[in-house]
Amino acid sequence: MSARKRAAVAALLGAFLFTFIHSPAAFAQNAAKAKWSPLAKKIKFKRTGGATAFSVKPQDNGAKLVDASEKELARYTVSGAKLKIKSADDDVIGYVVCRPGKLKIEDDSDRVLLELERTSSGDWRLESASEKMIYRIKPRSYGFEIETVKDTSLYKIKLKGGRTSLRNARDETTIYTNEKVSTLAVAPFGFDVIRSRAVKAGIAVALAIDLNGCTKK
Repeated sequence: MSARKRAAVAALLGAFLFTFIHSPAAFAQNAAKAKWSPLAKKIKFKRTGGATAFSVKPQDNGAKLVDASEKELARYTVSGAKLKIKSADDDVIGYVVCRPGKLKIEDDSDRVLLELERTSSGDWRLESASEKMIYRIKPRSYGFEIETVKDTSLYKIKLKGGRTSLRNARDETTIYTNEKVSTLAVAPFGFDVIRSRAVKAGIAVALAIDLNGCTKK
């Protein structure tokens, strides 16, 4: 290599190192963005009859949950493989920590409360922190079905005619959306063991944006 080429390579390397050292936030931001797919648009969920129940709206670094009048209920911020859940008052409610095929739901002190994991058969299992199964989420031709440990059907998530609906055991629609969203991402709204809608929506957001490849295994 000629002296001129060596000088050019050295200058390029120096510029790269300068950028890396002095702009680590930019590099971290790019890495984080590469691990998830932002929501394309607002996802509005409605009740039977057409009244709006709530919506999940995209934000620069995550999403937020709003009620029918657009009042903010919760905010979701992506940081690496973790989704932080905060209340409208800016209090930390908990986290959803993601890795391929598995999500951990933690409280505000990082204590694991629940785990949602995909099995080798393609089913998903919601388990307690002690690995006791609570629900089984089975793929179906129409979407997914949520069952108890004893195989009792609780909810079905169906995609039909461009509408994704969450239906109870009597096949009655509880909520639905006409926006494009994966049926798996709607499943958490049928996790009755979780009382907080903000947390349910947080799990739904993590699945919808495929945070850190969590829907794959």
